[in-house]
Amino acid sequence: MATNWPWVMVTVIMIATASPARTGAGDLGPVHPTLVVRTYDTFGVPARDLSTAEATAARVFERIGIRVVWMNCGCARRHVTGATAACGEPLTTGEVILRIGGAGPGFRDDKGTASMGFALVSPHAGPAPLLATVFADRVLDVARGAGIDAGSLLGLAIGHELGHLLLSTDAHAAIGLMRARWSQSELRGTRPADWQFLTAEAHMIQDEVTRRTTGER
Repeated sequence: MATNWPWVMVTVIMIATASPARTGAGDLGPVHPTLVVRTYDTFGVPARDLSTAEATAARVFERIGIRVVWMNCGCARRHVTGATAACGEPLTTGEVILRIGGAGPGFRDDKGTASMGFALVSPHAGPAPLLATVFADRVLDVARGAGIDAGSLLGLAIGHELGHLLLSTDAHAAIGLMRARWSQSELRGTRPADWQFLTAEAHMIQDEVTRRTTGER
């Protein structure tokens, strides 16, 4: 389901919320399963911003004991070396696909919101959803409106959409990274709990990545 963000309002809208849960998902034991993310950048995000985004998203998952490996499989504005052959191989059970594109003006509903990204989570997507999409142009607009770094915000948006894939749901939490609304003051702030998975989410994601990396679907 799409993740909705405002264009005129001061709040970042991301759809409906779920019941609140406790934050603080740091103590998950020594296990560090690895998630491989194949990134296809059809927008052409500047190299510096993409590097910042990857580091930001990786830290989100590192906090819950997940190691993320980025496989850059194409960019509209620059040549990508090193991963070309691997990108042509069939997807393994421990990999997911991230598309970074441009949405353009797009549709806005009567609340002035527009989709910033989405994860393909549905009964038709199978038991292990694989595809997430983030719209870089809309990330840039939100970042400019809040006066924050676009690369960092792109990383948080990526972490949010990958969270949907690994939780196999389009539902949202009331607090934490998977919440539905990100205000401009929150985007400018430094409260760690605003940008982390909840404890229950963290354990579910760790279990799911472990299941996928052991070859189960």
